[in-house]
This record gives sequence, C-alpha cells and structure tokens, in this order.
Amino acid sequence: MTWIDTLLEDESTREQAAREFTLRALRRGSDPLNHWIIRMAHEEQSIAVAELEQQAGVTKSTVSERVNDLVQVGLLERNLEGDMVQPTVLTAGFLGVVDDVADRFAQKIAEGFDADRA
Repeated sequence: MTWIDTLLEDESTREQAAREFTLRALRRGSDPLNHWIIRMAHEEQSIAVAELEQQAGVTKSTVSERVNDLVQVGLLERNLEGDMVQPTVLTAGFLGVVDDVADRFAQKIAEGFDADRA
C-alpha cells in the first residue's frame, strides 16, 4: 500500500497529515520576509527573484532560500526559466487566514483600548 492509498483510506491519518502540513506552512509563512515574498507573489501573480531581492534589500541567496522553503510547503511555485515566482492555489487562502487573524486582533485591541478609556 502506498502512502497515498493510506491517506485516501484512513481518515485519521489524512487529518493528521493535513494538520501537520498546515502547521508547517503557517510556520514558514509567518516569518516577516517570507510573508512579504508570498504577498508580493500574490499581488504580482509572477515576480522575478531578482526583483524580490532588489525590493527587499537582501541577497539573491537569501531570497532563493526563502522561496525554496515556501515552495516546499506549497505556498509558492518557482519557474526556474526566468527565475520567476508564482502563487499557488494555497497562497490566497494562507493570506486570507493571516489577514483575518490580524483584523480580529486589531479589533480586540481597539475594544480593549475603548474599555480602558471608559
């Protein structure tokens, strides 16, 4: 039996694998530079590693390492021809989760500040 067969047949294993994969993607994507790279790829739909390097003010090896990490967890795709980075089907969902959590956090802060002023 292959690992794919196991995932298809065993709901518990499938849920555990999905949870671990999601946590790995969140861990990689939560770094500020990585998050910025993901957002740039999402906004531009295709962006050169050299452009990311220039805009971020870091070395090409730093950007390449970060992009490769994000490719491993499915948050980006990398086309070596032209050294371009593109979003994946997971990119928008990841950014949506981050934005939703940030919005909720900001709302809770505002509510707390309002309560302190009363």
